Amino acid sequence: MVLSNLRPTMLRSECDKTGPDSSEEDMTPQFRIESNHPIASRLLPVSGSQPYLVSDRALAVAVAAKSTTRPLGAEIRVVHVPTGEVVFRKSPAARPEGQDEL
Repeated sequence: MVLSNLRPTMLRSECDKTGPDSSEEDMTPQFRIESNHPIASRLLPVSGSQPYLVSDRALAVAVAAKSTTRPLGAEIRVVHVPTGEVVFRKSPAARPEGQDEL
């Protein structure tokens, strides 16, 4: 459940560990967190760098949901790498009404 930017020994989640004979294929990142703008989050090892590859869907969605973009308000997506399917989409932040009246 760890981002692929981290050490190779940290790529696999506790759920993925099947024993000493598990293959390297178990650690292949299956999900990509992406945006058209740099992603910023305290949960990511390097903010601004992208895309982020993650081996666990729940972790990818949680990180994307808690992240923002620079500049604020751009869309963030989680994509299943093998199929290209967007499994989560954090829509651009809507501006509150009356924001233009300042």
